[in-house]
Amino acid sequence: MAEIREWAQVLDEIRELISGQFARTEPRNNAIGYAEGLLSDEERKNSWTLSERAGHGTPTGCNACSRPQTGTPTRCVTC
Repeated sequence: MAEIREWAQVLDEIRELISGQFARTEPRNNAIGYAEGLLSDEERKNSWTLSERAGHGTPTGCNACSRPQTGTPTRCVTC
């Protein structure tokens, strides 16, 4: 149980660290879902499995967060 609380705390810290990098809520939630998927125990971690885990029907959001962005390199506003 303590390990679950530790992971929840780490995810909260990640959420706080990256939340300012997004202009909109949707891309922020996509990025957080992507990070949660990467930290999960999924056997295969690709855009499809991470998107399904985040509750999306297609990997569009996770694909956008995993590829380099054009424009300002520190902000992800298109995913």
